[in-house]
Amino acid sequence: MGTNQYDGELRRLETASGSPEMRSGSWRKALKSRKVGWCVRRNSLLGQIIGATTGGLRSNLARSGRSRCDCEPEFHKSGSGALREAKRRAFAAVILFNVTRLWADSELMIATPIPRETLLHVAKSLPAAPRILAQLGHLLLDANSDLSELTDLLKRDAALTARIIRISNSAFYNAGHPFASLDEALARVGFTEVYRLTGLAAVAHVADAPLSRYKVSGIQLRENSLLIALIAEILAEMAGLDKRAAYTAGLLRSVGKVALDRLTQNGFYEGHYRGRESGRLGDWETNFIGLSNCEAAAMILTEWRFPIKTIEGIRDHYTPAQSGPLAQLLNLAAAAAESAGHGFPGETDYWTAFSTPGPELSLTPDDVAEAQRRAMELFGPVKSAVS
Repeated sequence: MGTNQYDGELRRLETASGSPEMRSGSWRKALKSRKVGWCVRRNSLLGQIIGATTGGLRSNLARSGRSRCDCEPEFHKSGSGALREAKRRAFAAVILFNVTRLWADSELMIATPIPRETLLHVAKSLPAAPRILAQLGHLLLDANSDLSELTDLLKRDAALTARIIRISNSAFYNAGHPFASLDEALARVGFTEVYRLTGLAAVAHVADAPLSRYKVSGIQLRENSLLIALIAEILAEMAGLDKRAAYTAGLLRSVGKVALDRLTQNGFYEGHYRGRESGRLGDWETNFIGLSNCEAAAMILTEWRFPIKTIEGIRDHYTPAQSGPLAQLLNLAAAAAESAGHGFPGETDYWTAFSTPGPELSLTPDDVAEAQRRAMELFGPVKSAVS
């Protein structure tokens, strides 16, 4: 590519960076068709900056074996002016590379999936309550475990303990003398209610802050999770499925959103979900960071050792037609929560696309409506308990 061609491509890219093509994504095909190799080889461009700065771009490229690169600009000038021009061109190319590669108008990101280790590192910064909930579930399945073991497990997290005592003293659980300790609270609410109580404390702990990328408050997130959990639990009872798994899936289905929101607060990401303008939520997440919240939640819950059916239910509930009954049930519960005024932005299309559960679920629209009605009766007291 000669000097004139090089300058021409640079000008075209500079113009395209603010054009409708850039925003729509069609610029990707344009870049490929123009074969602007230097724009997608950042290391080579950085090498050119170094070469220009030392005043020996051509000789440096030759020595490094990069003279064969068809994107090497040909410089025919000499003197300090040529060096300044070389630096300007190479630096502009690197900036354009980063703009097009990372966020392109801050709304359409050409993202590669983030490494699992990176996501799990962020998940470690989340409250410990969900991890303890997973361990509690395993203990409750053990017929030999007793209340003292459950109490010892929950006492590992002081913040969770305080939240459990606070919720157990709410009107939803206690109309008499307030509980002064975790032991007393668990003894009074009963062995079978411990998991529900801990789940409420866990979601209150996790959904304690707004999600800035989603423009959702902590209250919105918490209420969405609580209502879906209540509806899912009732639907599971109607369908003869595991109520605890359904309740857990409803509570924790948005843990991936919380993790992705934290992950993108590192200064490398710009923009936020803008509703219909940004398309479906999962598609926007995939473009923005490389994976959807459902995929992120599945990775995190696997690391936390939740049951596989809970993990699969959350992972597949956006597209449940080919999945198991829990994913279908969770989809129906989320749709019912949205119709009751407690939805999450960008998810409507996932509910309207799936309206008929499979034969293994054996639920009718009237069943879903009844589950919604019963859940709404519980929702007010439960919401007050965790606020």
